Amino acid sequence: IKAYVDGQAGHDETLQQVTDNGNTTTNNIMIGSSSAPSVQLQVYDALSSQIKITNGLSNPVDLQLFASSSSYAGIGTSTNHRLALRTNNTEKLTILGDGNVGIGTTSPSQLLELKSTNPRLRLINLDNNERAELGDSAGNGGFLDLTNNANTKNIVLRSYGYSYFNGGNVGINQANPTE
Repeated sequence: IKAYVDGQAGHDETLQQVTDNGNTTTNNIMIGSSSAPSVQLQVYDALSSQIKITNGLSNPVDLQLFASSSSYAGIGTSTNHRLALRTNNTEKLTILGDGNVGIGTTSPSQLLELKSTNPRLRLINLDNNERAELGDSAGNGGFLDLTNNANTKNIVLRSYGYSYFNGGNVGINQANPTE
């Protein structure tokens, strides 16, 4: 591996300590090109570049950052291990090897699983009017709320308490209800 510091080739063929003309450097580093790097660490390949971080376990887990020749970039694993995103040193989002995604859980059993004290899925359009909300009401049970373009709840379905349809006709086994 040759490392380049601000566009100049390093002296050694192995990258153990990055130097700039013999002095340890804090300058930007380019791997794979003699061009001057534009960020602290830049990896270049004419077709696709990737950075891979792997642990030393017998069943290694890796993390890859890549830029593909197919006009996209990504982050992921090349092994059958889950991928996690963390904030405040706590896992918040998990993607399993089978594609299941969990928010608030590290072992989602469905394509999308939300887990919290008060899980909710909310769909909001661009004018910030809430259109649909599906969730659990703090342990009381599940609900579905649907609103119209004036942000009025027209359909409220609860597994607890009240449920209602506000406006329009409701049909059971009828395509065009009159009541």
